[in-house]
Amino acid sequence: MKLLASIDLILEKIISWLLYLFVAILVLISFSQIILRNFFDSSITWGDVFLRHLVLWIAFLGAAIAAKIGRHIKIDITHRLLPKKFGKIILIFTLLFASYICYELMLASNDFVFTIIDPKEILFLQIPTQSFIIIIPIGYGIILFRFLLNAIFLSNEIYNNNWEVEENIN
Repeated sequence: MKLLASIDLILEKIISWLLYLFVAILVLISFSQIILRNFFDSSITWGDVFLRHLVLWIAFLGAAIAAKIGRHIKIDITHRLLPKKFGKIILIFTLLFASYICYELMLASNDFVFTIIDPKEILFLQIPTQSFIIIIPIGYGIILFRFLLNAIFLSNEIYNNNWEVEENIN
């Protein structure tokens, strides 16, 4: 359990730093594009394409953080209808189902990246398209890992006889 928690902590730090870096780059290039277009009648030719793909990376990394803290998209009507005693059990099944969906999406996006996208296709500056859209299967894999970890940690709480749903579990 400690090993999984350590891996998760390291992953969280890497994702957080990447998000800081990517948002800073996004702001810097966006601001540069605005200045270049408005004052110099010019632009970075690859800037808009790069920014679109950078937003994709930011979205998937942000979703991975949201999955860890339980703020990912979900329907929580079962918590309101059923007794609190079953809240964690229902949440575990929900997390396992979300893990399965992420697994299927990871496989499908992996096929997309490596079979449909031509490896010789260049996005810009001689950088292959695959190197930018690889975040799709990686992102789903990270989200899958986070959902599974949450399910494991919750099942461990149930095992330790702490059945009640805490208010901060969403």
